[in-house]
Amino acid sequence: MQKVKLGRTNIVVNKNGFGALPVQRVSFKEAQIILRKAYENGICFFDSARAYSDSEEKIGKYLSDVRKDIYIATKTMASTVEEFWKDLQTSLEMLKTDYIDIYQFHNPSFCPKPEDGSGLYEAMLEAKKQGKIRYIGLTNHKIHIAKEAAESGLYDTIQFPFSYLASSQDLELVKICERNHVGFICMKALSGGLIHRSDIAYAYLSQFDNVLPIWGIQKESELDEFLSYQDNPPILTKEIEQIIFPCPIICDTVIPANLQRNLAFIPVIHEHIIELVPYGKPIAEHHQSGKRQALFFFPSVFSVSTKFFKKRLVIKGIPYIVFRTFSICFGQ
Repeated sequence: MQKVKLGRTNIVVNKNGFGALPVQRVSFKEAQIILRKAYENGICFFDSARAYSDSEEKIGKYLSDVRKDIYIATKTMASTVEEFWKDLQTSLEMLKTDYIDIYQFHNPSFCPKPEDGSGLYEAMLEAKKQGKIRYIGLTNHKIHIAKEAAESGLYDTIQFPFSYLASSQDLELVKICERNHVGFICMKALSGGLIHRSDIAYAYLSQFDNVLPIWGIQKESELDEFLSYQDNPPILTKEIEQIIFPCPIICDTVIPANLQRNLAFIPVIHEHIIELVPYGKPIAEHHQSGKRQALFFFPSVFSVSTKFFKKRLVIKGIPYIVFRTFSICFGQ
C-alpha cells in the first residue's frame, strides 16, 4: 500500500484519500456503508467542507468512534472573521470532534495572509492556538492563488485540481509544493468524472510522491475500484504513456469550409481536452455566452500562428492538432 506524507505535517496516509463531496448525494444508510468500508480497508484521510450540506454530519455519525485513527480535512468559505468562527464551530459539532486535522480556506478569491485586513489568517492562527485545528490549508481553482499560497510559507497544505490533464503550470505547482514542504492534496483526479479510466489516473498520480489524491466516491462500486489498486496498483506502462499524450497546440481560428466535413468535437472544460473520440464522430457541444464553443481535431499537421499557442494540454490517444472556434455553426 503506497503511503504519502503531506509536506511538513506529521500526516502520513494511504495514497487513496476519500473525497466526501459526493457523500452528500446519498442516503445516510448508503453513506454508512461507504464510509465504514473505506475505513475498514485502510483509507484514513477524509476531506469534506462546510458547503457540502450533510457530508460532515455523515462523517461524524459513522466515523466518530474511530476518530483517533483517521485524519479529517474540511473547509470554510467564510469571508469574515465572524463567519469563520461560526463555520468552524458548526464543523466541529457535525464531525463530532474537538479538533480538525486540516482546516482549509475553501477556494477564496485571494490568498489570506496576516495583516491583509480580512482577519481570516489571524483567525486560523487563533483556532490553531486553541487546539481546534492542527494544520492550515487552502484550496483553490486558480493557479496564481495556489502558487502564491504555496510560496508564502503560511500554508501546510494546498488542494488543487490535478490529473493527467495537467498543464505545465499545474505540474510546476506540484514541484513548488515539494520544494517548500507543502502537502499537495489533489482534487478532481478524475477531472470531475470526465476521465473514465481510473486505473490510468491512478497510475499517473503514483509517480508523484508528494501528491495525495482524494477520490470523490458516491457508490460502493467506485470505492471497490480504488481499493483494488491498493494491493495491485496500476503501473505507468508504455501503453498508458501513449494514452497520456501531450498536445502543445491550441488556437482560435476559422476552419476552412472544405475542412468542416467529418469533424469531431468535444466540450472545452478549463481549456483541457478531456477525451479523444473516433475521428468524425460528434460528441457534444459546450454553450458559453450563447455561442457554440467547439473543438476540432485532425490527424495531420496544420500550420498555425505561434501567437495563438496556449498552455500545454493533454489528449488521450495519438497526437492531434487542436483548434478552437466560436464561429462555426452545426445547425439548430
